[in-house]
Amino acid sequence: MNSCDINTAHYCPNPSKYQVRLCRKLKEIGISSDLQYWNGREHINIAILQAKLYIVVDVDRDSSRIKIPVDVLPGEIGTSGVGFKTLFFSNEAIRENVQQVAQSIAIEVKDRQGTNSL
Repeated sequence: MNSCDINTAHYCPNPSKYQVRLCRKLKEIGISSDLQYWNGREHINIAILQAKLYIVVDVDRDSSRIKIPVDVLPGEIGTSGVGFKTLFFSNEAIRENVQQVAQSIAIEVKDRQGTNSL
């Protein structure tokens, strides 16, 4: 798939404007990603497969769309399967500084590619 493609095999028709905004910014800085990636169990907001990285957007604690444990804050890293990591970001973080969010993801991608020799 091309950068910022929607995974049409199992398309979830409602990506948020913040998911789309972040996906486009990642494409601008040269990171290939899939919007609404189907991992066989669920739709992942944004997947960067070459770095085994999932990104979840809309993780405001009082959001009715996504439920996360109280001790998991936006921006923290969780695990999500063999070799994959998940980064969580709030709509507010993307709205206020999508460039900074994208750069933090780029650093994680670079670190994971170096570690995994991908």
